Amino acid sequence: MNALHAHLLDAVRHAPSLMNSQPWRVRVTPPPNPLPETERGSRKSVAITGGEVPLTPVGPGEMGAGESTRPLESMLLRLPLSVSGRRLGGGVSPLWIAFGCAAENVLITLEQISFDGECRIDDAVVISWRPRLAPPPDPRLHRMIPLRRTSRRPFGPAEPIQAEGVEWLTADQRPLVRRQMLADLSDPATAREMYRWLRLLPGPHRDGLTAECLGLRPWEARVAAVLTHPWLPAWLRRLLLDDVSPSPLWGVLHAGSQDAEGWFAAGRRLQRLWLEATARGLYLHPVRAALEPPACLMFRFGTSPSVPAAPRLPADELLE
Repeated sequence: MNALHAHLLDAVRHAPSLMNSQPWRVRVTPPPNPLPETERGSRKSVAITGGEVPLTPVGPGEMGAGESTRPLESMLLRLPLSVSGRRLGGGVSPLWIAFGCAAENVLITLEQISFDGECRIDDAVVISWRPRLAPPPDPRLHRMIPLRRTSRRPFGPAEPIQAEGVEWLTADQRPLVRRQMLADLSDPATAREMYRWLRLLPGPHRDGLTAECLGLRPWEARVAAVLTHPWLPAWLRRLLLDDVSPSPLWGVLHAGSQDAEGWFAAGRRLQRLWLEATARGLYLHPVRAALEPPACLMFRFGTSPSVPAAPRLPADELLE
């Protein structure tokens, strides 16, 4: 794996995912055919695939003419659609939103190291790129990729950031979120899935949500570890965990279409907004809520006390 692969892998591993499940698995493949120095329009490619759908990576020279004459290899990145989390996420839409976040990280990284990138989506996401002569853009958003995080603590006020496909609300949305939370806690399968990704007790953790990133003190984490256990009666879980942190400002993310392409594009916009918020010292916290199309995601938005980042898998463990 060369330096370019390492940069892209790091961009993927810092993308947000449902319950910090990090379903990313990366496969790097050699080029199918080396290119002569004089061949034009070569592009590398990244394919983000779901489930067991086979995908052939885009080969060099398949994307049309370009200005570079340097030979480029091809690369296949596989991000399997994990079965885990589909119930909790209300289907596959949160997974495609996460795919969009990961792709946006990769595209921002490519821009910063002087590549023109583009992506398309079918049963998988394919990102292709070629070098360019123009200087890189302002590195502001790129620098935020490893710094982006969320907070589940109460939020303070903030000015909304204008972003395509985002509706801002000042009315308290906690009743809507609370209803969804109670429904999730009442469903045994969803409750088990939530518990699976909680890392509330001390120990080295590499994924999921830790007590630290949730803003829990040690005694609160121990209590929460008991209260979230699936064997606890549903009515008692609902009674004890009926809590949603306040936020003066709420955002609703809209998808252009209720399919993989629409959710993926929404994820790209969400990630760019999230990075811009990070650059301004603000936090964004996605929450579960029953929404009517075209809305696909609700989030809290504002200032917050600093919280530790959620754990990340080591880069070498993301490689297939």
